[in-house]
Amino acid sequence: MAPLPGASAAQATLEPVVTAPAATASRAPAGPPRKSVPLKLPAYRMDIYRKGIFVSQIDKHHCMSAAMQNMLNLIGPKVDTTAATQRRISDLAHRLSDDALDHTWGPNGWAKGLTQLGAGTYVVVVYDTRAAQLKAAVEALRRTGRPVGILAWWGAHSWVLTGFRASADPAITDHYTVSAYNIVDPWYPRISSIWGAASPPDALHPPANMVHNLPAWTRPEGHYPDRDGKWLLVLPVDPPTARGGPSDHARPYLSPMSPDLPRA
Repeated sequence: MAPLPGASAAQATLEPVVTAPAATASRAPAGPPRKSVPLKLPAYRMDIYRKGIFVSQIDKHHCMSAAMQNMLNLIGPKVDTTAATQRRISDLAHRLSDDALDHTWGPNGWAKGLTQLGAGTYVVVVYDTRAAQLKAAVEALRRTGRPVGILAWWGAHSWVLTGFRASADPAITDHYTVSAYNIVDPWYPRISSIWGAASPPDALHPPANMVHNLPAWTRPEGHYPDRDGKWLLVLPVDPPTARGGPSDHARPYLSPMSPDLPRA
């Protein structure tokens, strides 16, 4: 801002300066220091799931290919729930799984398979803590609008994150907590002798249930130095616009509870 205009040099020379006597003012008693009130951000929820896309795994060996099939159905533009397609996806993922010590299916096959099948770029990312894994999953879903693959049950099973409920929008602040996660479990409607009954597709899982179902990677077929004792995701790394945009029905649900606010 420009400074306020003052008296001219001539006025300063010719006009006397009159000084008013200082007023005596009584000071109000000093109170406690005022505390800054943090901005209260609205709650946020997102869910990209829609009815009609779910497909269960054809047998106990095909959780990964079924998870991939569910993800492809969500991304669109087509929905294919046939067993024949699940087997073709399984064959592709098996060929691309260069990281499985037992020569079956590994997370690399999941990520590379989705990428080859036109789902956008997916990569395998390893995290030191479960908290970091879940935070990255939520933020990737929010950022890209695409489902996230989660390695569950010590790395033996495949889950898909399709939504979440949070105290604030992860797109505008790092200060939020997640109260529930929407999960698609291709094991549904089966019952596991270890993990219990699988939840219906897109069921909300509280954090305690995520802790129960997501123990660190530990595989019986051998040691994975870069993965043992850690947590894995099959993560989308580019937004839908990088692939020309999703179909209308694949767009993420953006809650009206979340206005467009600058990142806090």
